[in-house]
Amino acid sequence: MIDDEGKRSFTSQNIKDEDGKVLRDPTFIRQRWARWFHKLLNIKSPTIDLHAADKVKLWPTCVPLDDIPSLLEVEEAVREMANRKAIGPDDLPAELIKLFLDGDQGCEETIEVTVRKRRLCFAGFVTRMEHSRLLKRMLLGAMAGGVGYRGGQESDWVSRLGEDLVAFNMGDDKEGGKWKESAKDPEVWYNKVEDGAAWFMRKWHRQEAEASAKRQRAREAEAESTAISGPKRKRAGEAAVGGKKRRPGTAVEASRAAEAARVANDVPG
Repeated sequence: MIDDEGKRSFTSQNIKDEDGKVLRDPTFIRQRWARWFHKLLNIKSPTIDLHAADKVKLWPTCVPLDDIPSLLEVEEAVREMANRKAIGPDDLPAELIKLFLDGDQGCEETIEVTVRKRRLCFAGFVTRMEHSRLLKRMLLGAMAGGVGYRGGQESDWVSRLGEDLVAFNMGDDKEGGKWKESAKDPEVWYNKVEDGAAWFMRKWHRQEAEASAKRQRAREAEAESTAISGPKRKRAGEAAVGGKKRRPGTAVEASRAAEAARVANDVPG
């Protein structure tokens, strides 16, 4: 045993074998400990109930708790890891894994999609609440946008919810509040929101590709125009690099010239 000061200490208790005989030989004592731990590790614990989880009431959540994290979430988690830390059973340092995050892997999900998706999932969670819950009454019930209300957060939340449905190609569910019927089933609602988010990202990537192609065409046209007409002539006194004007004869340059002359005069011939 190791005490608090880091020194090895020996217990004063006697170690006995299975028959109750006190062991004196250190080899026999180590063998006895090995047999004891082997028996201890192979005894089934009477306190573990494999069916205990089935008896616990599962409360509804915004998203499935066992959802596989996205690539973006994994990257962010790795970036926040402290250096010189081992990761997983391979004992790979965080610096090594971070090297693979510098490449261009594209954007799996934008911040806008994340915000809209979480808001729709939360709306489904509120819909499945009992009508007597205060949160549901404030966001979707009779208290939403009530008389004399100030601030506008609740009413704005409902309007933003409609914008999210349209953005995720779920405009049909917006009419007449049809989305509330779909939101009653958490799995169906979650899958529908995920499909809408995937549709939004496909549209986003297509628009980004078109914008990138447009910028590329503009650069090519500018390069072609420059090749035909020649580079633009810079104004007199303008530097060749950086577009900054030179100002010869300034106090700084005069001071440098005087310092150079003084050093030259001080050098022995």
